[in-house]
Amino acid sequence: MDQVKNSPNRTLFENSLRDLLFDVREYGTVVTNIEFPNGSLMLPDYQQRLIINCHLGFRKAQNFIIEQIITNQKEINQLKESLKFYRMNKDTNKVSNIQDKINIKLFEDKVYRKIADTIAWSLFYAQSYVARKLYSGRPDEVNLSQSNIEHALEAINELHTAHPESIALISDITSFIGIGDILFKNYEELSVIELKEGNINEVVKNLIKKGEESGHTIDSLVTQIEKDHNQKISTQTKRMINQTIKMKKLSNIINMGSSIDNILGLPSFILEKPVEVEYFTHVLIRMLNELYSGNKDWKYEIIEDCIHIGVYRNKFAEIGGQLISELIYNKTGKRFPVFNYVSSCLNKPLAEPFFIKAFTKDHLVAMTFGKVKFFIAIDFDELINISRKMGLKSDWISRKKTAQLNLTKEMIIFDNQAIEFSLNEDMSIFMSGGLVFRMIFSHVIPSSIAKGIMNTLMEQSEVIEKLNLALSEEYNLPTLIQKIDLSVEPYI
Repeated sequence: MDQVKNSPNRTLFENSLRDLLFDVREYGTVVTNIEFPNGSLMLPDYQQRLIINCHLGFRKAQNFIIEQIITNQKEINQLKESLKFYRMNKDTNKVSNIQDKINIKLFEDKVYRKIADTIAWSLFYAQSYVARKLYSGRPDEVNLSQSNIEHALEAINELHTAHPESIALISDITSFIGIGDILFKNYEELSVIELKEGNINEVVKNLIKKGEESGHTIDSLVTQIEKDHNQKISTQTKRMINQTIKMKKLSNIINMGSSIDNILGLPSFILEKPVEVEYFTHVLIRMLNELYSGNKDWKYEIIEDCIHIGVYRNKFAEIGGQLISELIYNKTGKRFPVFNYVSSCLNKPLAEPFFIKAFTKDHLVAMTFGKVKFFIAIDFDELINISRKMGLKSDWISRKKTAQLNLTKEMIIFDNQAIEFSLNEDMSIFMSGGLVFRMIFSHVIPSSIAKGIMNTLMEQSEVIEKLNLALSEEYNLPTLIQKIDLSVEPYI
């Protein structure tokens, strides 16, 4: 980002970024090794202290992130007021200058939130299906001054006092968590906490508690409250009960692998036979090392003839996307989409944070500020070929059929065509954004993606049998499979 590169506050922000990266990535290990100078990594006491110290590092980072986001949001609001004034006076120089300052603050906000995302992804071991469960389509960049941040801070302090080994992460400082107010992790279990405040919530909580103590079922409790109280109390009771059920289901699916689907009321669980996954993060790291050690400005590699990776710096950094696009076009005759790895990651809530990858701190800082840029593209034709070699029926479907399918926004459509992977007429899935994310941001190699798709399709019939679902006229098999919460991504 050019404005950030030339900003007079760049050094201050860079120092803050380095401190945060230490707290999130290194603090736990450094402090634990000081406490156990001659200790073994396998000792139970060492492992326990490592978890505690990692969580302490996360807490430190969270406190700083909250302060910075609130400060930035206040400055952005002030700058926007000034922007209105200078626009009215048609002062183009001032307008441009202020807009640059706003963009810098917005960029900083995205970086802080992506570091908060890194904490969250660390808590659920970078399992992308958990991220999707937590996402629920929340709006980006929650304004902390307009949220219940004070109440949330009180709650996490109480949780940390009661559970010294834990970390309570406030959802609103992340870019993706839309279910619950706090993501809570102790030694083992991950849970989601919804905060309630206000007089009416206290009344409802007491009514629910009394109902539970007296042995009411959910339906009988709601009926009794509707009979004894006004509509406002009744409506809030239903909402609070639904939220509690949703939190419980989410905790079950995360910690135990099974629950009940919120939409259909059908059982939902994580598939149990994951394939062995290969990643190409090490290739990106090697490319960076060779770039700097060889004093070069660019490096280019292809993974399995499918994923094209270019890393560029200096004068090539600004044109790297065009260069890789031309290289792919010359090879395939198609303009497949090219991703600016870091920029796309910062702007995609469900992208696995690049801060969680094994890049060095110096490389992460250089990548964040655009001093070095990765551009990544997928040759979908080659992905189809790889899938066919795995035994899948894979191909582009016609534009007419693609239009008739009314596919969701999550499905990948290129040149008005979708890609279908199938074992037979009843067992098929379409290329989705989640699979692209796994390749671009999680660095899963294409053959592992194909293996995951294959295993998922093979198990779908077993899943239906396991769930003991009777097919009715309302759902034929392919429709039912699309509606049940079965994901390819737990495999890969």
